[in-house]
Amino acid sequence: MATDKKTILIVEDEPSQLMVLRDEFADHGFQVLTAGSGEEGLSVAFFRHPDVILLDIMMPHMDGESMLALLRRDREWGKHVPVLVLTNIIPDDERRMKHIRGSGVSHYLVKSGWPLEAIVDVVKSKVR
Repeated sequence: MATDKKTILIVEDEPSQLMVLRDEFADHGFQVLTAGSGEEGLSVAFFRHPDVILLDIMMPHMDGESMLALLRRDREWGKHVPVLVLTNIIPDDERRMKHIRGSGVSHYLVKSGWPLEAIVDVVKSKVR
């Protein structure tokens, strides 16, 4: 049975945040994949090829910047999948922001500044 549902991969190491995001996107009709680390996120992304990735930056073992660099480097699909950063890091570090923007991030969203509904709307705009 074919489905028109778009698939989102949410990479977030904070379990409560991951569950809230997972439930919100599922309620909006997305097929939701989750990962609790950059390593796991990279594996899921390459295996499942989601339509869009919502990526945290600060994570143990492999952070979001490292995951993004490997995603963009290793495979053709990974070079083009929309990635939105959702983090608590305020974009005041110019070097970090230049690096992240240079990796082809679609949006940089600070968690505390975006209500869930607005995050969903931004993601939807990337997968139409």
